Amino acid sequence: MGGALGGNISRGRTAPDSLRGPHRPPPGGPPPLLSAPNMSRHRLRDSSIARVLEEVLNKSDLEESEVDDDVEEIRTDSSSENEDEVEANPPDDNNTECDKFIAKSGREYITKPSRQYRRSWISGRTVAYTRLSPVAVPDTWSPPRLVPPEPEFLAPVGNLTAPVGKEVILSCVVDHLGKYKVGWLRSEDQTVLTMHDKVVTHNSRVGVSHDQLRTWRLHVRQLKESDRGCYTCQINTSVMKQQTGCIDVHVPPDILIEETSGDMAVTEGENATLRCRASGRPTPRISWRREDGEHIMLRLGARNLTQVETYVGNDLHLWRLDRRQMAAYLCIASNDVPPSVSRRIVLSVNFAPSVKVPNQLLGAPLGTDVQMECYVEAFPNTINYWVKNRGEMLLDGPKYVVRESRVSYKVYMWLVVRRFSRSDVGTYNCVATNSLGRGEGTLRLYEIKLHSGTVRDSTDNQLAVVGDEKAFRR
Repeated sequence: MGGALGGNISRGRTAPDSLRGPHRPPPGGPPPLLSAPNMSRHRLRDSSIARVLEEVLNKSDLEESEVDDDVEEIRTDSSSENEDEVEANPPDDNNTECDKFIAKSGREYITKPSRQYRRSWISGRTVAYTRLSPVAVPDTWSPPRLVPPEPEFLAPVGNLTAPVGKEVILSCVVDHLGKYKVGWLRSEDQTVLTMHDKVVTHNSRVGVSHDQLRTWRLHVRQLKESDRGCYTCQINTSVMKQQTGCIDVHVPPDILIEETSGDMAVTEGENATLRCRASGRPTPRISWRREDGEHIMLRLGARNLTQVETYVGNDLHLWRLDRRQMAAYLCIASNDVPPSVSRRIVLSVNFAPSVKVPNQLLGAPLGTDVQMECYVEAFPNTINYWVKNRGEMLLDGPKYVVRESRVSYKVYMWLVVRRFSRSDVGTYNCVATNSLGRGEGTLRLYEIKLHSGTVRDSTDNQLAVVGDEKAFRR
């Protein structure tokens, strides 16, 4: 290219190797910024070249798009026949290879990882390197990376209540689980029970299942009271996500023997308190009944006794005990978790024997069988017997029949005198004795004379007539 600078600075052209000079950068070399002092050292003989160079340098701060749009073609009439070579030293930057990504209208844009340069040349000779931007420009385009949504809980775990021995299942519903994992922990002590689909605890009653990685279920079989508490469903995201559900274990009632009254004996007229304690969840209710089905007698005042079928409360207070309150009482514990349980407590009321004689005066014709009766009340049990005329004790045999029947503290005694004769007339005593005392009842037996003309039924061989004192004297 001789003479005036008549050539065009064509789009996309680079200086040939023969014109680069001893310090020309390779086509792909990393170009540094050539400062103004470096440029002033070189001689530019043609003013047209100087003007073009000045215009190129003044445009070095333009954006890439502006340079592409504004610089199309530069022409000059000046001769370049004797022009001097213009030197421009490229940047070293440890000789890191640069990437060329734009070449247009005599300007070549070169990028490095941390800076971008524009190389300008005139008539194939590099005259300047200008840094355009400190930000690296990627040489390839990639689509934006899609960030998957974070896992989230769709419903609360909830709380469950179940009786001992049953199975409970806590459910944790998770959406968008992706690469993350779900674990179950015991909230109280942070014991890990399961991790994803594996059981890590040594408790054989614990299991885990899931429904297509969406619904995670914690199984606790053969529920025990120790399983009561809260459990945490946890997702191992960078910021841990978790939900908690609790299990309440219902336990049927159980009587606490060491805190419950046992059988007791109290002297009549004293006070007594029956106590009953039970464990269970919910807390058991305590009620009292009499085993024999009779009503419970409670004293409201000094003398009055009231009767109730059932008494509710842990303690049953009985003031100034009456013998009629002696019975077996049932302490019943219930809390709506079957089965209910009860404990039997026998209350004994001790008192000395008391004897009642329904008929103290009896009359009978000779030759008949006569029956005499006594009712005894006493506790402890009594020794009972009959005596005649305060002397001999009457024993069961051919002449006398001695019987008795006992119900609770009551004893029914009877004596039968066979073939009543005049020698049987006299006084009879029923006697009862125990550790607290002795009691007796008295009966008087006399003969009834039948008048002539009285017809007696031959089948009626037993006749007892209750008479008065006048009849006895007659």
